[in-house]
Amino acid sequence: MTQVRILWLIIFFSLLLISCKNPLMTSVFGINTTTFNSNGGSAIPSQQLLRGETVTRPRDPVRINYLFDGWFEDNNTFEKAWDFKVTPDRDMTLFAKWLAITGLEVYSNPEKLTYNHGETLDLSGLVVTLIYGDGSEIVNVPFTEFASRSIVAIPAHGDLLVRSSHNGVPVTIQLDSFTVVTSNLIVNRVTVTEIVFPAASDITFGQTLSNSILTGGSTELGSFEWENPNYSPSVGISSFSVIFTPGDVINYDYSNIQDWNGSIVSRDVSVSISKAAGSAVTAPDFTKTNYIITITNRARLVSSTAQLTEYTVSLFNNEAPAGLIWKDWVSDVSFDVTPGNTYYLYARSKESQNYNAGPVWISTGIIITIPDGTSTISITIEQIKDINYEPDPISISRSAAAPDNLYAVEIDLNDLESDGFDITSIVWRVGNNTPKDKNTVSADELDTFVINAADFISYSLGGHSLRLTIYKVGAPTVQDMKNKPFTISN
Repeated sequence: MTQVRILWLIIFFSLLLISCKNPLMTSVFGINTTTFNSNGGSAIPSQQLLRGETVTRPRDPVRINYLFDGWFEDNNTFEKAWDFKVTPDRDMTLFAKWLAITGLEVYSNPEKLTYNHGETLDLSGLVVTLIYGDGSEIVNVPFTEFASRSIVAIPAHGDLLVRSSHNGVPVTIQLDSFTVVTSNLIVNRVTVTEIVFPAASDITFGQTLSNSILTGGSTELGSFEWENPNYSPSVGISSFSVIFTPGDVINYDYSNIQDWNGSIVSRDVSVSISKAAGSAVTAPDFTKTNYIITITNRARLVSSTAQLTEYTVSLFNNEAPAGLIWKDWVSDVSFDVTPGNTYYLYARSKESQNYNAGPVWISTGIIITIPDGTSTISITIEQIKDINYEPDPISISRSAAAPDNLYAVEIDLNDLESDGFDITSIVWRVGNNTPKDKNTVSADELDTFVINAADFISYSLGGHSLRLTIYKVGAPTVQDMKNKPFTISN
C-alpha cells in the first residue's frame, strides 16, 4: 500500500512540473518563461527555465532584406541588449532588432555587356551589395538570388534585346526605393546579307499585278510591293519587278545585301496569268434550205474580248460531251445535215490567246424535213463522146425516201448507139470505188440508162467524181467518160 502511494505522489508532482503556469510549481521550483518577438521575422519558440537556468540563444530569425542585429529587452528603442549569460528571475519577452537597408550598390557588372540586336540578356556575373544601417554591415547578392530577395533587374536575365531600346542603356536594379545601374549595354545592328523575296499568287488575264498577292519572304525585315501594280500582263508565266523596302534601319544593317541601292532592293518575281472567261454571245441569225443550215448573221460578243465566234450543230439540246457533238467547232457558216432529224445550232466565242471559249448559246430545235422531189440531171451524148470535154460541176441530191422516178442521171442508150456506139452495157461508179451489182445496166434491158438519186445514199457527203464506163461490142477496150465532178449533199 505504501509503494502505491509513493507512485501516485511521483506522478502528481511530475504533472505539476509540466504545468509551467502552476503557481505552486512556479513558487516551489522558480519556473520562468522567456518569449521571443521577432518583429516581423520568422517565428522563434519560447523557452521555460528553472531557477538558475540561462536563456539559450535561439537561431537568428530571418526577415527579407533586413539584417538581424540581436535580442533586446526594450522594443523600438533597443538600448538594452540581452546578455545570454544572465539568469532571468521572471517571465520576460525579448525583441528582435533589425537593421534596414540603407543603400544598394553594384558590386560587379555582368560578364557580357556587348550584344547583337535580337540576342538575349545574360546577367551572369552581376552582383549587388546591400548596405544596412550605418553602412558597417553589407551583404553581396548574386543575380541568381534576386528573385528570393525581391530584387528586380530591368531588362531581366533572358530578355530579348532591341538595339533601338537597349543600346547605350544600363541594366537597372531596383529594391524597394533603391535603384542602381550597371555599365551601359552595347547592342549592335544585325548585318543582313540576303533577302528572301515572296511568292506571287496566280491571276487571270484582265487583272492587274495588284491582284496577285505576295506571301512569304523576309517580311520581318521589311515590306514587299509590285513596282508597277497597275500593269495588266498577258497570259503565260512571266516575271515582274518587286520592291523590298527596309522596315527597320535602326536595328538592321542592309548595306551588304546584293542589289542594295542605298534605300531599296528590286528583284523579279514569277507570276502565272491564266486565260480569262470568254465572252457570252448573242443569238445568230440562220436559215435552213433543204439539208443545209446556213448562218446569215453571226453571233455578236456581249463583252469586248475581241474573240472570234464559232459554231457547231448537234442532235442534243445541251452541252453534250465532245464525242456526242456531230460536228467539230468551226468558223463555217453552213452545215450539211441529214433529213428526218431535229438539230440544234450551237454558238460561242472562240478560245483565243487571252480568253477561254465562252459559254454556249443553243438554238431551239431545227427540224430537217425530206424534200418532195429531186431534179434530174442529164448527161448529153456529146459530153460522153468528147474525152476532152470539161463539164461544169453538178450537184446530186440523195434521199432514201425519194420516189424511184426521180433521177440523178439519165442517158438515152438509143442515142448512143445511133451515133456509132454498139453498147453492150454501161457501168457507173463514184470515183474509183468498186461498182456495185446494181450499177451495171445491160443495153438489152433498157433503152435509157438511169441512176436514181436514192442510189447515192450509201456514199459520203462532199465532193466526188462520177465515172461512166461504156462497153462496146467487139471492142477489146472500153470507152470511159471523163470523170465528171459533182457534189453529194443531203
